[in-house]
Order: sequence, then structure tokens, then C-alpha cells
Amino acid sequence: MPGTARSNDLHVKTHVPVSLQQFSLSVFSFNCQGGKSTIKWRLLAAAVGIALFTVVLADAVRAGEPDPHLIYTETIGQFTITNLAFGPVGPHCSASKGGAACAFTTVDFTITANTVPLGPSTSKGTFTTLYGVNGAFLFPSGAHDASGNPTGFCAPGSGTSTDTYPDGSTISSNLQGLNCCASDSCTTGIHLGPPSIISFSTVITGGTGRFAGAAGGVSGNDSHNSASGPMLAHSEGVLELLGNPD
Repeated sequence: MPGTARSNDLHVKTHVPVSLQQFSLSVFSFNCQGGKSTIKWRLLAAAVGIALFTVVLADAVRAGEPDPHLIYTETIGQFTITNLAFGPVGPHCSASKGGAACAFTTVDFTITANTVPLGPSTSKGTFTTLYGVNGAFLFPSGAHDASGNPTGFCAPGSGTSTDTYPDGSTISSNLQGLNCCASDSCTTGIHLGPPSIISFSTVITGGTGRFAGAAGGVSGNDSHNSASGPMLAHSEGVLELLGNPD
């Protein structure tokens, strides 16, 4: 019975507080016979108290945070290159015409796209392909001649982009990719085609409007069949939003 001490009886009173401010180890009371048993049960009480405190603290922290929302996305779009420049500009590298000392090209682009389930968007960005002076950073794409010599190459690239949706909301990303010859022989220019394929991945760096706090990324490819033909893109990814999306 409560308030009655009997041999080998253990009376435990527990209380999980509604708020952390109400938490106290004093809510545990133990009656045990024998000094060693008393020490043992006091240690057990302290351990249980710490465990309950940890659970309550974790719940309190989670209660103040919105739940993340993961959304699968799939995008198709068409690129338009609005500017192309060679670099670094110098005596043997013209920004508009290239030259022997050029090591990279930078393109400004726009993309007219549609993303399921987010809707239509227009993207603007830049992408730099780094091939090195005299092709120092090129590596074989797999295309080769009868003797096994490479006839097509790939080069790494990176850039940034911002997708803007009709309501003004935006998603900004960093890009990383490979620009590769997509033919059995790309022998002109810097040996990257066209035809060419850019395989890329992105990491979302931020968002505004309904995409505020966005995270995630996509992976996909751009295909470019000819110098005068369209550049078409397809990508899939995961978008993380905080709270319930509209």
C-alpha cells in the first residue's frame, strides 16, 4: 500500500511533464530495504529520468520544426544558347572566335521547361566546359578508329541556373556535368561534337515563394544533334520542401 514500507517492496511514481520546465528527477520516489539495493535503484531511477528527459526534449525540438516533404520531379525542356564566349581572353584566345590558348567555353542559356508536378518554368543560367589549352583536360568518350585511337572526347563542366515559375517562385541550383562527343568521330573544333550529350546533376541551393527552403537536386542529360538543331533536356529528381506544399 502507498505509505507502507514492506520487505522487498518497490514503489515507483513516474510523471512525464507536459513542458521541459516541469521536468524534475524528484518525481521518482523509491522505498527499498538495504543500502546496496537503495543505491542500485537510485542509479536506475537516474537512468530512467535521463531517458525520459531525452525523449521529451527530442519531442519538443521536433514540435518546433515543420516536417520535410519529398516530391519526385520529372522535367522536359528545350535549351536556347543566348551567348557563347571563349576564355581566358588573351593574345591567342578571342572571346568570340577562340584560339590556340583558349581553355574553356562559357555559354549563357535559357530553358523552356515543364516539370511534373510543379508546372511550366523558364530557366536562365550559365555553363562552363573546361577542356584545357590544346585539349589538356579532354578524355576519350569511347569513340575510336580501327587502330583503337580515340576519335571523340569528353570534358567536365559546371554552372548555375535559376528556374522561375508563373507565380514568381524560383528554384536555384548548382550544375555539374560532362560534355561528350556522341558520334563515332568528332574531329572538328575541340572534339566534343555536335552531336553531343551533356550528362549532368544539380544540387538545389535555395528557393523563393512556394519553394522557400527548397533542397534536393536532379540528374539528367541534354542532347544536341547538330549545330543548328535544338538542344533537348530530360531530368528526374527529388525536391524537398518544408511543411505541406500548396
